[in-house]
Formats: sequence, C-alpha cells, structure tokens
Amino acid sequence: MGYTEITKHRTNRVKKFPVEITETLSRIIRMEAATSDEAVDKVKTLYRKGLVVLDSGDYVDTEFRVLEDSEVAGNLKAELDNSEAESLKADLAYTGRDYDDR
Repeated sequence: MGYTEITKHRTNRVKKFPVEITETLSRIIRMEAATSDEAVDKVKTLYRKGLVVLDSGDYVDTEFRVLEDSEVAGNLKAELDNSEAESLKADLAYTGRDYDDR
C-alpha cells in the first residue's frame, strides 16, 4: 500500500464534528425598585448600556457538546471558517502547542 493509498484511507475516517462551547457568567446585582419587574428592567438597562459588564470574575461554568446536524443549520458560528482555523493554528504554533493538543 503506497503513501497516497494510506493517506486516502486515513482521510476517509476523519469527520468534522460541530462542538458547541457554552460559557456561563453570572453576577447578582441588588437593585432598589418598587417591583421585581422594575428591578429587572433597571438592571437590563444598565447591562445594555455597558454599565454592567460581566468578566472572568463572574465565571461559573463551561459546557461542551456535540451538535446534531439539524442544530448546526441554524448556527453558522458552530464551525470555524478556514481563515479562523488557520489563525488558530498559527497562534498555537507561536505558543509551542500543536493544533490537535488543545
């Protein structure tokens, strides 16, 4: 079996899997208001104006899951395009890590 045949054989086994990364950040803000709905509205306004910004100190959890094909169709961010993948490879090479070692 020649090199080309081995390469083709290996390539046929490799698949791309859409893996979703969900990171959860959370912060409790005590807001004075007449009602709970008003409190939520006030905090939403602060958040949307960028006056409340969640950061790494608010980190709670990270989840990874493989998406079904039907879920990927509606989620165009699920797969890195080639330029992003090449950029990621270059960044990892710069740090001395291999692309597959993440």
